[in-house]
Amino acid sequence: MNNTSLELRCRNLEIGNKCIPFYYGFDCLDEILYRIEKLKADRFLIVTDSCVKELYGEKLKQMLERKTPTLLLASPPGERSKTMEVLLKHAETAIRWGATRRSVVVALGGGVPSNLAGLMASLMFRGIRLVHIPTTIVNMFDAVISFKQAVNTHFSKNLLGTYYVPTLVLADLKYLSTLPRREIMSGICETIKNALAIQPESIKQLCECLSPEHNYDFETLVFLLEFSLNSKIKVMVDDKFEKGRALILEYGHTIGHVLELLDQCRHGNHGISHGEAIGLGMLNAALISNWLGGLDDNAVEVHYDLLSRVGVRRFLPNGITVEEVLEYTRFDNKRGHLSRDQGNQLDMILLRHLGTPMGPLEKPLTSVPLNLIEKSLRSFQNVFNNN
Repeated sequence: MNNTSLELRCRNLEIGNKCIPFYYGFDCLDEILYRIEKLKADRFLIVTDSCVKELYGEKLKQMLERKTPTLLLASPPGERSKTMEVLLKHAETAIRWGATRRSVVVALGGGVPSNLAGLMASLMFRGIRLVHIPTTIVNMFDAVISFKQAVNTHFSKNLLGTYYVPTLVLADLKYLSTLPRREIMSGICETIKNALAIQPESIKQLCECLSPEHNYDFETLVFLLEFSLNSKIKVMVDDKFEKGRALILEYGHTIGHVLELLDQCRHGNHGISHGEAIGLGMLNAALISNWLGGLDDNAVEVHYDLLSRVGVRRFLPNGITVEEVLEYTRFDNKRGHLSRDQGNQLDMILLRHLGTPMGPLEKPLTSVPLNLIEKSLRSFQNVFNNN
């Protein structure tokens, strides 16, 4: 990444009747500090993980506590920390330390610290201020552009949560320079999702940016960030709770979340990344869309082409069975959106054309027979067996 300096730019993200100031720049910690200190908090509560704590957390704490008492709360990295148990431990530590209604929660890191911090801020004193400082592409380009805050259960991802509006998002693209290859790929997969499901007119331009080595220069990262912001705001502007039109953002997530949960239960942080799991979920959804008369063969091939450019595998993670995946899809967090009996069906986001859902725009879900999902999953299992 080029060491180009970029002062903070601001995008006011208008979502429903709310507006989130989203500041981004490069090598701009001093400006980030200035924006946080303007909040006049009595105390700051930094929520992070142990890796980000060492990289950035200790330094941020030292800088903030020159003027304001600051507590650093860290948990082990990875989805296994995204639980009510960890959240409760953080909240009780903060309250014992002296947090009040005037305190500010600062989420520093990827999606796990972001969700823990967001849910904690929404619950403490029935709501205190929340600031996001994302350090991963998934979080910076996707997760923080949302009001959703949630933790996992043993059954599924993000089953316990609420909606909460952050006060600020402060993004320093320099943080992305320390990411490992798999984390960069993970974030780019969510950007690919936005192109396939929301802005297909940008696919050609996106293709020119994608790199299998994931060596993105500064200008490319700015383009990808702006593209992601525009995509999400396009569908969330009148759907702040993501229960209607913005459900399209769940494309690939029905199967993807299950694969992520199962593989990380086995392998922890060495399991499949969030983005790669969503990539596999999109391939699965594209195939089913094709079988149900939606996407044509060329559109399915566009999925394979884009995702292969960033290294997404075309087979289920080793050791995961089709039966396990089908069992855990029963706990998908989109259950209940459609009123019909769901005993042998599953609500999914499918595409009729690139950028156009198969379901109605106001709630773009389609009920899919489980036997069709099983057929699709077995085709990916067969690819693995044949290799």
